[in-house]
Amino acid sequence: MTFPEPEAGGFPAASSFAVSVSLRRVETALVLTVGGEVDLVTAPELNDAVTAALTEAPALLIVDLTAVTFFSSAGLAVLFNLQNAAGSATTVRVAATSVAARPMAITGADRLMPVFATLAEALSAGHPAEPPSEHGDASPSGSNQ
Repeated sequence: MTFPEPEAGGFPAASSFAVSVSLRRVETALVLTVGGEVDLVTAPELNDAVTAALTEAPALLIVDLTAVTFFSSAGLAVLFNLQNAAGSATTVRVAATSVAARPMAITGADRLMPVFATLAEALSAGHPAEPPSEHGDASPSGSNQ
């Protein structure tokens, strides 16, 4: 088997495989927005951003992956580690297109942290400390009477 030679410029530099991360408050949530490619090269940058987010001890952390164009197992590892590090103190939600949602579903990560199609859906899913009751009752007692 022969492999093609790299083009005259060689292989792309690691910096061309970019990921962008930003952290901001949206309503009562801390949102970590991720864009670009999440792979073995860029996952450490995502992990650093996750660590920074957790130092703020948010009640709700939403990882917005809707701008991600590639999501590898290295990205999944970051999410699994995030869920473990968050413990019960921080509710973790993910907003993702099929690029990230599909690998999460295949590996079962979507059973550990809910995945939403948009950031708006993840934000409107309710406050983590007050899940909606089965019957839509908003009373503190949870009674339907």
